[in-house]
Amino acid sequence: MNEINSPILAVSGLKKYYNNSSIRAVDDVSFTINQGETLGLVGESGCGKSTIAKLIVQLEKPSEGKILFHNQDLSTLNKEDKHKNKTKIQMIFQDPYSSLNPRKTIGDAIKDPMLYHQICEKEEVHKEILRLLDLVGLPANSMDRYPKDFSGGQRQRIGIARALSLKPELLICDEPVSALDVSIQAQILNLLKTIQKELSLSMLFIGHGLSVVHYISDRIAVMYQGKIVEEADSIALFTNPGHDYTKTLISSIPILDPTLRNIRKA
Repeated sequence: MNEINSPILAVSGLKKYYNNSSIRAVDDVSFTINQGETLGLVGESGCGKSTIAKLIVQLEKPSEGKILFHNQDLSTLNKEDKHKNKTKIQMIFQDPYSSLNPRKTIGDAIKDPMLYHQICEKEEVHKEILRLLDLVGLPANSMDRYPKDFSGGQRQRIGIARALSLKPELLICDEPVSALDVSIQAQILNLLKTIQKELSLSMLFIGHGLSVVHYISDRIAVMYQGKIVEEADSIALFTNPGHDYTKTLISSIPILDPTLRNIRKA
């Protein structure tokens, strides 16, 4: 497990209600993410996972509760501080193609946010793009090509490069491998693990498959119907699950080796 210091993110009593509280997408959720740690958030579709991601990156406003980043309440920041924080918390989406402008080259897609947020000087930006492409395992000539020229896995690498271009401290990964083939999923997961270690990043990794979330996470929070019903160390959650829904998630993981299936039933 990564060396952990102090919490970089603390979510307390977070709620998000719609239609005059008739729909409780997020219902009194609290958790922390420590410096250099990956917290996995797992649950079925519609349980509120992606809503939490949107609340953290301030695409939506909470109905109640606090989101503290480095002990600063994001809802109380002034305009200047909000602008600064936008670079520190970055999101990696499930479908990177929808977040890429089909008319822009990959180089421009990475360059524009860096220049806008003054992350990099104009004379250094070309060199920085090449460094980022190399970091995510893409060739240098990718910068002159367009999103349509890439596979799903390559587009996700582009999305990761663009998120990293703003030098974030916290990555919010919203089901970043769920739309990919299994073999490509493993490549992207390993890439994220490598990048996190090299750059000392903190991550919230959201997914609906417990095996994937378990592979990449230090701790896991299990979400069900808008609430976190269980939270534990990644290994402990598998070896000694407490909540019935967690047990259901574990039992639904396919075991390819038939000799091991009786062990689970026992």
